[in-house]
Amino acid sequence: MGGACSSRRHSRRSVHSSDPESERRKRLFRYHPSPNSPGSMFRPARHSVESEVPDGSIPWLYPVDDNYVIQEGTNLRSPKALRELCIDAVCRSLPDLDGELPYGMPQDLVDAIVKSLIHHSALNATTLRALKNCEIEELSLAGCRGVGDEWLKPFCTTSPLIGSCPPPLCRASFDRDEPDFMDCDIHMDWEQSPNELSQMSPQVVKKKLNKTDIQPPLLIPKNSSEANASDEESVSSSSSSSSGYASFISATSSPDDELRSSTSCEAESIAASYSTSADEFADIGACEISSFCLGASVASMASNLAVLDLRGSPRLTDQGLLQLSALHSLEVVKLDDCHSLTGPGLGAFSLSNKLHTLSLANCRRLTDVGVERIAHLPSIKALSLGGCRCITDRSLYAISSMVQLQKLDVSQCDLVTDNGIRGLYKLEHIEELSIGWCRLISDKGLGALCSQPGRSERLRVLHLARCSITNDGVKQLGNLACLTELDLNGCSKIGSSVLGSVLEKLPKLKSLDVSYCPDILRESWQGKINALETLELCYAGVRDQHIARLTQLPALLELNLDSCPCGDWAITYLAENHVVPNLTTLDLADTDLTDAGLAHLAKLQLKKLSLFYCNISNVGLRHLALMTSLEVLNLDSRDIGDEGLIYLQKLPRLRSLDVFSGRVTDIGCMWLSSIKTLENLELCGGGITDRGCIHLALLENLTTLNLSQNERITNRGAAVLSSLTKLECLNLSNTKVNAGSLEILGSLIHLKSLALYGCQGIDDSNSIDIFRNGLPNLKCLRLNNGAEENFVWDYTNETEVNNEMSEDSEQDDDESV
Repeated sequence: MGGACSSRRHSRRSVHSSDPESERRKRLFRYHPSPNSPGSMFRPARHSVESEVPDGSIPWLYPVDDNYVIQEGTNLRSPKALRELCIDAVCRSLPDLDGELPYGMPQDLVDAIVKSLIHHSALNATTLRALKNCEIEELSLAGCRGVGDEWLKPFCTTSPLIGSCPPPLCRASFDRDEPDFMDCDIHMDWEQSPNELSQMSPQVVKKKLNKTDIQPPLLIPKNSSEANASDEESVSSSSSSSSGYASFISATSSPDDELRSSTSCEAESIAASYSTSADEFADIGACEISSFCLGASVASMASNLAVLDLRGSPRLTDQGLLQLSALHSLEVVKLDDCHSLTGPGLGAFSLSNKLHTLSLANCRRLTDVGVERIAHLPSIKALSLGGCRCITDRSLYAISSMVQLQKLDVSQCDLVTDNGIRGLYKLEHIEELSIGWCRLISDKGLGALCSQPGRSERLRVLHLARCSITNDGVKQLGNLACLTELDLNGCSKIGSSVLGSVLEKLPKLKSLDVSYCPDILRESWQGKINALETLELCYAGVRDQHIARLTQLPALLELNLDSCPCGDWAITYLAENHVVPNLTTLDLADTDLTDAGLAHLAKLQLKKLSLFYCNISNVGLRHLALMTSLEVLNLDSRDIGDEGLIYLQKLPRLRSLDVFSGRVTDIGCMWLSSIKTLENLELCGGGITDRGCIHLALLENLTTLNLSQNERITNRGAAVLSSLTKLECLNLSNTKVNAGSLEILGSLIHLKSLALYGCQGIDDSNSIDIFRNGLPNLKCLRLNNGAEENFVWDYTNETEVNNEMSEDSEQDDDESV
């Protein structure tokens, strides 16, 4: 096992051993210690790219010569359809559009334009403003940079009857089978401009309106019994409230046309007897005629909005959300990681009675006030508040009124206690509940939860990671006979025997996480987990003799033995005795596996395999050549080099390969260049030069590439890598790449993350503008220029900078707990 990397991993393990998430992030993202920590050389400055895509860059995202599509699988090019070319042309010209797109555009065309803008990362405040007159059904801004309050202003504007040009044809269609509803066609001949119309007298405007051809919809009055029951006051109120619609019909009637006059009178009499106002008339769905037909205004941009995705928008505030109005069609809202939201802004959804999914995960400043603003909505079935650390029991009491709730996540809400769990007794339809990392929840809260109505019949998923529960609390889980997923990660006070007896009462359990539960397999669970598909035993102290007690796990698909003191004997036993015949994912990171045990793994049809810092050598990798179904492989070890990579050429489905600290040189890159299916690759052993980059440039499907620590890679190598047009994440830290490569890397328009810390001469703000303006998808840039003022780009004021730095400091503190 190898060298400095292994020693650093073991030293870090003692610090983070209580946090499995930090351990996972450490392996995936290679956490670098702070400058003051022992042995560290520097700390890379983390930059969040918050500036929106400039208007001048949007035409560049739609190149004129991009007039073909590539067929999947064949790489053959075929010309784009005329409709697609027209959509590209429209999107290309939106920043220069004088005004907005016209009213009355077909909905499928509007959806296609929005989808194209999102796909090309061309959405910003300007292009969104150009869509002000269009009704958008689904809006996803999760991948957009710089989303703020300004972006939502178009959603709160409507166009009045006089002062803007209405559509030439307004057609309200009714998707109903009842014969009581009919279509309404309005054709208006506007000879004057809106400004001229606004200066006309009411008599002239009425004369213009007399030319309008209107077929009013049939309204169904309430039945006679209800009409008789209403008092005079309600009749008077309904008559006055419907006068707007009746007067509009009357104003458009022609005295020379008897049919039109009779129609107007009929409509007026019906409207007078109808007990619903014109505003309520549109809301209840009796007639989905546009508000223009009611004499009010053209429907707003959000009239038909059903899905709103604003995840990852730290600039968005409550004031921005409150600009949204008339969200009657809204069904799904995602506001994860909107760190500036505190709660009042959720009042924008107070009338969204169709809303069934609301996600507010990691909104760290969200308070109980925000939850109370939406607690009255009866249709919410899924609510995520995970990571909202200001949430208290008060929010759970408010949530108890959402009687249709089926999924609830309040994980990492540190202030939630047993009393809050007791407040959920009214929620009988809960199927998925996550209260992990709520350390104030104890056996009493768990006992109250398990005894609440509906839990034994409906609760399927329960997450209790890091809760302060013991054997007394675990015994209560036996009442939840319908459980299919149970997370007890870090509940170190539970015993193997007690949990085994509980598992025997859970015949439907498919997923179990008992990581960081010492000696949890000390007693045999054989026959108690036959339906289990996923078993997490990370840092659970599982040994060979514990594995020997398992004789048959026919349904098991995923097994995690990370950092358990088991080795060749356990792996040989599992493979040779067909204990896990359907296993597809196996994590053996930091176990005692050697080349001898690796020889038996070929009998398992694995798709994902982690051999992170096992005692294997290049020679042992020859056994992997037989595992042709492998898709994800982790070989991070200093003992792995070029000689072992040659065996990987026989893996036709390999998509992800991690040889982070392996001794790989340009020769190894040559072997890897033949694995055309590779999408993710990490090679940070220090032996790769520009020549190796030439070989890696042949892997045209790469989306993630980490070549940090290879000090002999220069701008020439970066220029070669720029041909990998699908790259989304690139790490060239601690190489000899300098400011001269910035313009070259600026051609990788799909980049979302770029790391260049430790590289010299990349602190020129003019050069950094190349990334900000030319890379529309870039959201994370890591540099090492030592300038704290460059911590975050394009923040409007110092307060926001301090807030963002405070959040990062809080996160670092949480990870070190």
